[in-house]
Amino acid sequence: MDERKLKGVEAVLEEGSFSAAAERLHCTQSAVTQMMNAVESELGVRILERTHRGVSLTREGRELEVYMQNALDSLVFLREAAERIAKRNEETIRVGTFSSIAFRWMPVIIERYQEVAPEAAFDIVIGTTSLKRKLELGEIDVALGDERIRSVRWTRLFEDPYYILVPEKLIDRIGTPEKQRMMHEMMEQRKAAGVWTPVPDLFVTKADIAEVPFISATMDDFAELNVRDVSNVITIASDEDKVLMSMAARGLGVCAMPEFNLTEMPADLIAVPYRPEVGRVIGISRPRKSRRAVEQFVTYLEKYYREMEMRQREESVIQEES
Repeated sequence: MDERKLKGVEAVLEEGSFSAAAERLHCTQSAVTQMMNAVESELGVRILERTHRGVSLTREGRELEVYMQNALDSLVFLREAAERIAKRNEETIRVGTFSSIAFRWMPVIIERYQEVAPEAAFDIVIGTTSLKRKLELGEIDVALGDERIRSVRWTRLFEDPYYILVPEKLIDRIGTPEKQRMMHEMMEQRKAAGVWTPVPDLFVTKADIAEVPFISATMDDFAELNVRDVSNVITIASDEDKVLMSMAARGLGVCAMPEFNLTEMPADLIAVPYRPEVGRVIGISRPRKSRRAVEQFVTYLEKYYREMEMRQREESVIQEES
């Protein structure tokens, strides 16, 4: 018994005739007759009778009336619920991203995006190198991260330069005496103010950190490209930046960290620019074809970062002028 047949019974009873029900249902009278015959055949009893006053329920039909109405209501509720779920799934954007981006950036982006697209919903998947495969398999709609997740359609968002995180106990083993002096000053400022502030003209090179342990993640592009020949490398089988920073904060070595992640830096560390400058590119990957909701979200991200870069440039100009 489907919704169409039950609505046919409802129309016949409310209109009082097959011809009026046919007009209401936008079909022929013979089609309504065939539909009612099919209903009675499925139920195994006659539920309708025609009299000079019109069509009414038989005794069996009156006994079944409440069940037919309940069945019709249930089918309507089922269809409406399915439509809501389908619409929700259409609007849900499955985003794969790094834990640092999910922690620092996604809450702000979701909050602001839902101001312009309140119907949007999000599923956030945390990962690193696995995200590219998830995108190819259709398990996520879009991936946010560096070029390790680069796929068919890649949109660059911003450059993210690397810094070397240095614990106080290793400062005197890094670089020249002048650099060591500036790093100690930087550490004192951090202790006093609780924040880190770059010191003009202070940077470190590969030669500067050659005599201290370097803490690296197994998939650390910086370590692979820039300190491959450093003898004392501690490799951590973890994609969590906080693990590397915690190791460095205990004085076990230095580590490289993108600027984007420095807000999570422990108070026991300072961040020193690396030269020659090395950075990662943060961007968006998505399949060749995406749903409308995904394309709208990506367009919003692109606009958001263009506006953010413009604000940063304006702030830099103001700082230089002052």
